[in-house]
Amino acid sequence: MNLDQLVAQMERLGPYAHLATVTPDGKPHAVPIHADWHEGGIYAMVGLRSAKTRNLLASPAVCLHYQVSQETGWDSLIV
Repeated sequence: MNLDQLVAQMERLGPYAHLATVTPDGKPHAVPIHADWHEGGIYAMVGLRSAKTRNLLASPAVCLHYQVSQETGWDSLIV
């Protein structure tokens, strides 16, 4: 999938996704977020003191999973 196809799928599936991060002690952490594509990047609002932010500062490796629903034909997108 090229970048244009990725953006098209993200827009088709909507703004809600789950962000998976890893805590500093190696435990998985997944939370729902509202993500958007803008000028070549994926953006999401996170609190400065949130677990998401602490995890991202410790390890930038993440996974973004777009929600699956009947409206999207049960399609899945993992970035």
